[in-house]
Amino acid sequence: MSQAINKDERSLRCSIKEFLDLQSKAPPVTACCAQCGSLCVHLPTLFWLDGDEDSFCIPLPFCLRCNPQVFSGVAETNSMVVQESKSLYA
Repeated sequence: MSQAINKDERSLRCSIKEFLDLQSKAPPVTACCAQCGSLCVHLPTLFWLDGDEDSFCIPLPFCLRCNPQVFSGVAETNSMVVQESKSLYA
């Protein structure tokens, strides 16, 4: 029984890594906020599996208009996103 669980865990881990790898290579898709309709910017987000050396950077859509308080901490470290946000709401 233990071997079956380990095999299932390895299979799931492999599937998750394949998904993360594909998503990290895919170009960002233009997205609009579901709440306000504003154009979203994409923030690079790092994913990894515990106990694994691989990491995957996936750009996730983020609405600056609905979440300005969250963005303030990111703005200090990501000047490119700051430039995008200024052009979006100018």
